[in-house]
Amino acid sequence: MIKAIRAIASTNGGNRLAIIIPCHRVIGSDGSMTRYAAGVERKMVA
Repeated sequence: MIKAIRAIASTNGGNRLAIIIPCHRVIGSDGSMTRYAAGVERKMVA
């Protein structure tokens, strides 16, 4: 499972078209928004 998460994070991190083709949001097991390079506030707006 950890390797799958890292693979997805790596792919999303390399997405140069994130404004046009957004990376999907990652939801924690408690239902909260989790890590995002630009900050959770930015992710909530996207």
